[in-house]
Amino acid sequence: MNLHSKQKVSGFTLLEMLVALAIFAIISVMTYRGLTTVLQTRSHLAQENRKWQDVALLFTRIEQDLSMLAKRSVRDTDNRSTAPFLAMPIAQGAQDAILMFTRMGFPEQANTLAGPLRCGYRLRRDTVEQLLWAAPDAAPRATPIVNHLLDNVAAMEFQYLDQIGTWHTHWPQPGNTRIFPAAVRIVIELKSKERITRIFALPALQ
Repeated sequence: MNLHSKQKVSGFTLLEMLVALAIFAIISVMTYRGLTTVLQTRSHLAQENRKWQDVALLFTRIEQDLSMLAKRSVRDTDNRSTAPFLAMPIAQGAQDAILMFTRMGFPEQANTLAGPLRCGYRLRRDTVEQLLWAAPDAAPRATPIVNHLLDNVAAMEFQYLDQIGTWHTHWPQPGNTRIFPAAVRIVIELKSKERITRIFALPALQ
């Protein structure tokens, strides 16, 4: 008898191959979906992290500017005397800010920005912007340097604390001889619905 005739021929049947391919396909789909979810979560977390970093940088910039307040009156483009600290709830023009004040310059700058300058903040087209005029007294048709600080902002509000503990939306207040408020409260509402409030005490420069 031939020895080889007693050996069984082993292998996968067509049905077994189809079952194996089906299992492989299911595992591949589950793996793809899992990987996609991980990547989407990672992207979302990166966007959230960047958003809150930008918010923190905005408040840091505002705090630094307010800490450098200078008690110096200025003249506007019409040669009218303007208070060192001037605030209004709504900007009236392309170069207007809802908050404007005189601050000391940047020591590291070798140009006109090293001296006292005019600083302002506004919300324009969903973006918080910082405005810097190279000199406190605005020359006719002077245009500021515009720094874009934070995007996707739905609303921004500044409030100002007087010496008796009352918050105001304008500064200076009629009949109040104080040049600067005691503190500034800033409320920002993002388009993603978060609402952030910060309060900064101002230097005693009255």
